[in-house]
Amino acid sequence: MTDPDAMIEAILRRYYLDDATKLEIASEFGISRFKVARLLEDAKRRGAVRIEITPSAADPDRSERLRRALGLRRAVVVQDVGGRDPNTVRRAVGRASARLLMELAGRESVVGISASLALIAMGEEIETLGESTVVQLCGVHSKQAAGIGPVELVRDIAAKSSGRSRVFYAPFVTPTSASARDLRSDPAVRWTMSAYARLDIAAVSVGGWAPGSSGLYDALTAEESAELTASGAVAEVCGIVVDGDGAPVASAATERVLGISCEELHRVSEVIAVVPTPGRAAAVRALAAGTLITSIVTSTELADEILAGDPA
Repeated sequence: MTDPDAMIEAILRRYYLDDATKLEIASEFGISRFKVARLLEDAKRRGAVRIEITPSAADPDRSERLRRALGLRRAVVVQDVGGRDPNTVRRAVGRASARLLMELAGRESVVGISASLALIAMGEEIETLGESTVVQLCGVHSKQAAGIGPVELVRDIAAKSSGRSRVFYAPFVTPTSASARDLRSDPAVRWTMSAYARLDIAAVSVGGWAPGSSGLYDALTAEESAELTASGAVAEVCGIVVDGDGAPVASAATERVLGISCEELHRVSEVIAVVPTPGRAAAVRALAAGTLITSIVTSTELADEILAGDPA
């Protein structure tokens, strides 16, 4: 496409109407995601885009019922807008999560971020976290190596704020427990992980213990995943595997994971679960039971699944 105006219009349509991510648009048009971000910002400044804000994207009744059912401090259930297309729902949940994180983080906090498509959508919607330091909570999944993983996500969010980030280039799951121990001694990894004790708030994704639902489940061998299933595994967050009561489930395989520990995550005063995907009700309940999350931003579909299992 040689006409610059036509290209910009096409990019605006892909982003605002088709809910394409900046990474997807960058790949389609052969430009960097940073240039995509600049073009979108320039278009807003020039008035090429008009954004209308509805009074609230949240369903207040469902949000309160979900908060009570899970015993959390806060819950935001995004209303069904434009159907239940996964990309649209993910963008809406990401937008609501960004608002909540910006509100809770304030102007100067230590903010932890894990990685998922929903958190990438959240990162795109964050305007600024002020003077906060943004910290990577887990290593890099092999499938994230060519796209936006935790390193890029943390740096992108920090670039819109103080510029201060703590990241490390190391795998999410290492070949052996000995290699995990060695990597934790690496200066860059140690420097990043030393910030876990000072986290004020974290935004995390939630995985169910099943194929395609958990990055850790998919990274392990079938035998390793089955061993954890037999031990009661129900959910995974930042590589931490828990049972239905939210208690950690350990094995030789979990010793190979690089990321925040269960004890460290438990000490974080605010942990926002960003979960747009249905089918993870049991996982969310488990993390709430174990008090590993304090807030949730989710879709109507998943909220209804959770509430359907609530005896109250």
